[in-house]
Amino acid sequence: MKCFIATLLLFIFSSYSLADSEAMPWAKITASSYGNHYFKMIPSKVRYEDNKQIIESEAYGVAFQLDMDGTEKEIWRVKEWYSFENYLSDDGQYLVRMGNWHSGCGTSEDDLAIAFYKNGIEIKRYSTADLINNNKSIACTVSHYFWLSKDDSYPKIQYRDNFHLKTIENEILIFDITNGELKT
Repeated sequence: MKCFIATLLLFIFSSYSLADSEAMPWAKITASSYGNHYFKMIPSKVRYEDNKQIIESEAYGVAFQLDMDGTEKEIWRVKEWYSFENYLSDDGQYLVRMGNWHSGCGTSEDDLAIAFYKNGIEIKRYSTADLINNNKSIACTVSHYFWLSKDDSYPKIQYRDNFHLKTIENEILIFDITNGELKT
């Protein structure tokens, strides 16, 4: 019986730790709301040799314009970062990048919350510490924390150049995507 309980506890705790692991990045496409522009995100290519991580190619992203005849044209690129969640403006000029996994259980100036780009050039960024008023309001897991609301209607680009997000404190923040400035 003791062996069964020990095995059961081991299974529960090992499953719990796997559920709290950072997701592996994958190639993905984000389209503008009209669909005539899209952003292709490619993760780093990594291999392991003698228990060391070797990066064979850096992560990058490419924005494209899709013309009426179906041809596509590259309009700009970013490199050396990957994001699971990006938002592209209808004209393809502006990209909003959400930060990835935030380790620990407290906001930090080093943890990217959101960054704004124009034609592939970063114009403004905010850390999680910039956007959360009370560090006690964040939700912590074993290895990381959440600072955004679980409201599925956020984040989003709305009214052409406004980016809306909702924090875990239920505060709705509105940014101007053309300059990254916080409007509210």
